[in-house]
Amino acid sequence: MPWDVLIKDAIIVDGSGEAPFRGAVAINKERIAAVGDLRDPAALVTVDAGGKYLAPGFIDIHTHADLIHPLEHTDQFRLLEGKVRQGITTEIVGNCGLGVFPLTHESEPLIRGILAWMTPRDFPWNWKLAGDYLDQLERHGVLLNVGALQAHGPLRLGAIGLVPGPAGSAAIARMKSELERSLDQGAFGLSTGLIYPPGMYTPTEELQSLARVVSEKQAVVTNHIRGSSETLLDAVREILSIGAASGARVHHSHNEAVGRKHWTKIETVLEMEEQASQKGIRVSYDMFPYFGAATMMLAIYPPWSLEGGVPSLLRRLADPETRTRIRRDIENVTPQWPPWKENGWPHNLVRATGWDQIYIGSIADPSLSK
Repeated sequence: MPWDVLIKDAIIVDGSGEAPFRGAVAINKERIAAVGDLRDPAALVTVDAGGKYLAPGFIDIHTHADLIHPLEHTDQFRLLEGKVRQGITTEIVGNCGLGVFPLTHESEPLIRGILAWMTPRDFPWNWKLAGDYLDQLERHGVLLNVGALQAHGPLRLGAIGLVPGPAGSAAIARMKSELERSLDQGAFGLSTGLIYPPGMYTPTEELQSLARVVSEKQAVVTNHIRGSSETLLDAVREILSIGAASGARVHHSHNEAVGRKHWTKIETVLEMEEQASQKGIRVSYDMFPYFGAATMMLAIYPPWSLEGGVPSLLRRLADPETRTRIRRDIENVTPQWPPWKENGWPHNLVRATGWDQIYIGSIADPSLSK
């Protein structure tokens, strides 16, 4: 029987870490059937690679396309075409503690407000749980393969709302139960976003408790750490302590140092994580290949101003006296450890980089850009 598709005369990079080699790849029923020096080249369709490189599809482990994949296929293609053209075939969503499940009547408005920056357009959220979301994507069809993490934010918002301070034992038990259910329904692990609400309000002990559930399920905890400037080294120690206390695999998302004066700390961070690995803590990381970063506007505001969500922040900004206090804190408060204490702040982006290094990506109302 001939192959469905044969890609011949390619330099194959197979993902194993071995050196590239020249050969062919045969495909049957949309699956790779054979790789190498194939002796039976008969195929229904033959593609001559002409000595070009051929590799498996790439996995983008850190995306915020949670609200792109449920869109109509034309919108998916418009927004994800760049990914496809780069050879990305799988995306992981639910990163940085920012995710779209589970939802409750009380938490959904808070989650929608926090995720407005990554919402291409308004549409019905026809899910409540992780399994509902994944089932909808399966029925609807997606342009890329999708895997999801259970974001910490929706767990905490569903348990206690958007308020500072540690969660009580009943709330932690509820979060652990919801996390276990999400992992059972197909989530790959837990993600935290510790410079964003509500992660910024969460003490280490709460995260360690949730990570034990992840460890039992042999999953992973990915972390947008507590801060990448003044608190960088303490924030790395925190995620390493989560791995040590729980036994879970921990991943340092976009390992970075923000602000030129903090750049040299990266060498120390890499040494810390290498030493932790040698001691048996399962730690990994990914890194930006560029000097810029993108995040939501909420990330520049002090934690006290974000309590209650976006509507509460807008009311505070509308009050001249409170607005002045917010501006004064942005320009003067230096983060210190532990940042989840009263009036603490994990990461003051403006103070780390300067106003001249912060750019607004888009504005919904064009009149406001003048």
